Amino acid sequence: MQHNHTASKSLLTIIIPLTLWGCGNFQSPSATKIEPSIPTASPTFTFPTLIPSSTPTIEPISTSTPSALLGIGEMRFQADFDSDRGWDLRETDRGGSSIHDGRLNLAVRQSNAFFFIRTPAPEQSDFYFEVSLRSEVCEDGDEYGMMYRLGPFYNHYRFTLTCEGLVRVLRVSDEEEIVLIPSTQTYTVIPGLRVDNHLAVWASGSQFRFLINDLEVFSIQDEELETGGFGFFVRSRLSQQTTVSFDYLYISEIQHNATPTVNSDSDTTP
Repeated sequence: MQHNHTASKSLLTIIIPLTLWGCGNFQSPSATKIEPSIPTASPTFTFPTLIPSSTPTIEPISTSTPSALLGIGEMRFQADFDSDRGWDLRETDRGGSSIHDGRLNLAVRQSNAFFFIRTPAPEQSDFYFEVSLRSEVCEDGDEYGMMYRLGPFYNHYRFTLTCEGLVRVLRVSDEEEIVLIPSTQTYTVIPGLRVDNHLAVWASGSQFRFLINDLEVFSIQDEELETGGFGFFVRSRLSQQTTVSFDYLYISEIQHNATPTVNSDSDTTP
C-alpha cells in the first residue's frame, strides 16, 4: 500500500505542472511564410519545327494583354450561333455537329476518333482568332480546340485543350503531327466540365501569340503554313463519347503598324 501511495504522489507531481503549463498563456512559434518567387518577365518560347524528345512540361508565366495592345483591326467574321450562317453541319458514324441553344456542338461517339468542322470565315494569313469553348462530356486524354491556316489538304495549325486542362500547339503537315509546344499546364485554364474558357491566336507571318482567358501564355515562330481557313475539332482517346460546344467566335484583321505590346512589368520583347 505504501508503494502505491508513493507512485500516485509521483504521478501527481508530473501531471500538476503539465496542467498548469497547459492553462498558461502559451504561444507557439510563428510559422515562416514563404513567398513564391515570381519572375517579372513574360517569356517567349520559340520551339524548333521538329518533334521534341523528352520535353519537360513548361509552366508559362502569363502576361495580361488587352486585345487593343495586340493591334486588332477590322472584324472579318463573327458568330454567336443564334442561327446557322452557312456552317457545314453534318452527321457521320464517327461523330457530328449541330447548332443548339446558341452554341455550336461537336461530338464523337467512339474511342480514338477525330471530328472537325470548318468555319464559313474567309481564309486569312494574318488575323486575331478568338472563341469561347466548353467541354460537355469529356475524359482525361480527350482533346478539343481551334484550327487555323487550314489548307485544302487539311494541313493546319492546332491550338488545343485537354479535359484535364493541358494545352499544346501542333502543326499538321501531310497527316503528320509536329509538336510546336508540348502539353503544358497553365493556371490560366479554368478546369472542369461545363466551364467556359476563351482561347485566342494572334498571327502575323511566322509569329504566333496564344492567349487563354485574355492572358498571353506563350508565343512561337513557324514558317511552314502561310495562309488558310479556320475550324474547330474534338478528339477522343479512350472514351466512347466526347462532346464540346463553342460560342462567341470572333475573327479580325490585325494592324501591321501596331506592334504587339506586353505590360510594363515585362522586359521581354515579342
